[in-house]
Amino acid sequence: MLRWSLASLFLLHGLIHLLGPASAFGWGQAKALDGRISRPLGWLWMLNCLVFAAAAFLLGFKVSGWWALALLALLLSQALIFSAWSLAKAGTWINLMLLLPVLLAWGQARWQGQLRASLNALERSPTPVPSQGRPLASVPKVVQAWLRHSGALNYPPAQRVFLVQEGRLRLAWDGSWMPFHAQEQFNVQAPGYVWSADVAVLPILTLHGRDQYLDGQGELRVQALGWIPLSHATGASVDQGSQLRFLAEMAWFPSAALGANVRWSAAPDSSAVATLKDRDRSVSATFHFGPQGELLSVDAQRYLERPEGATLEPWHVDLDPISQRDFHGLRIPARSQVTWRLKQGDFHWLELELTDLQFD
Repeated sequence: MLRWSLASLFLLHGLIHLLGPASAFGWGQAKALDGRISRPLGWLWMLNCLVFAAAAFLLGFKVSGWWALALLALLLSQALIFSAWSLAKAGTWINLMLLLPVLLAWGQARWQGQLRASLNALERSPTPVPSQGRPLASVPKVVQAWLRHSGALNYPPAQRVFLVQEGRLRLAWDGSWMPFHAQEQFNVQAPGYVWSADVAVLPILTLHGRDQYLDGQGELRVQALGWIPLSHATGASVDQGSQLRFLAEMAWFPSAALGANVRWSAAPDSSAVATLKDRDRSVSATFHFGPQGELLSVDAQRYLERPEGATLEPWHVDLDPISQRDFHGLRIPARSQVTWRLKQGDFHWLELELTDLQFD
C-alpha cells in the first residue's frame, strides 16, 4: 500500500509538469500561462512527465532500479523549475520531499550490491586446508559426545551453511536494546563467513551492519541509509576476532569440528579447547559441554574494538540447551547470548535466536 501511495505521488507530480507544455503550446485553459515557457522547453516538460510516469510504474511493480529513473526525473524537473522559477518554484519543495525515498532506495541498492560482492568473494574463497577431516577417535570424548548428540555424524561434513537470525543488541551498558534481523552465510572449508544485519534504531531509521571474514581477513562495517558510513574496522585485531567468531559459531555446524584445520585438546570439567588454524594464524576457544553431550557455552580471549584501541578481553557465549531445535536432522541450540567479561563488570550486549538453518 505504501509503495503504491508513493508511486501515485510520483505520477501526480509528473502530471503537474504538463503545465509546461500547456504554457508552451496554449493548451486548454492555460491562457494565463501562454508564452511563459518556450516551445522547446515545453517538449522537455512533457518528457519529464513521461519519465516520472515510468518511474512510478517501475516502483509500483517492484522493478529494481526504479530509483535511478526517479532521480533522473527529479534532476530534470529541478532544472526546468530553475528555467521558469517565478512560475514553478513551488515544485522545488515537492522535489525535495520525493528525493528522500529515492535516496533511501539508492542506499539500499548500494548496500545490497556491496553484500553481493562479499558473498561472491565468499563463494570464490580458496580452500587453504585439506578437505579430508580428522577421524572421530582423534578428538576428546566430550567432543565425540557432542557430535553424536547433535546428529552431525549422520550427514557428510557441511560445505556451505546459511542461517537466519532474529535478536537484539546494545552498544553500551546503559544503551537501549535495538532489534535486528540478520542473515549469515558460511564457507566452512575456506573458512569464512558474511553476516549482514538490519538494526532498527528508530521506527524510521535502520542501520545496516556487515561482519565478514574472507581470505583470512576480518571487516566490520556499519552504515546508515546504506550510504552514510558510521563505523569501519579492519586490521589484525579484527582478523583475530572474526576468526574466533567463526570458531565459536561451529556450534551451528558441528561437523566442522572434525575439519583438518581444527585441533582439539581435552580440558577439565567436561570441556575441550579447540584451535582453528587459518593461514599463519591460530585462535583458540574453550567449549563447555553438558552431561548429554549438549554444547553449553564457549569462552575465549578476543579483541574488543574501542575508540582508544583494541584490547584483549574475556569473551563468553552462552548457548541455551533448552532452546535446542531440529534443523533438518541437526539438534542445534537456537538461542544464544554474548557477553564481554570486563574488569568493570559483565557487558551482556547481544541476544539472538536462529529461525532457519540450511546446509549442504
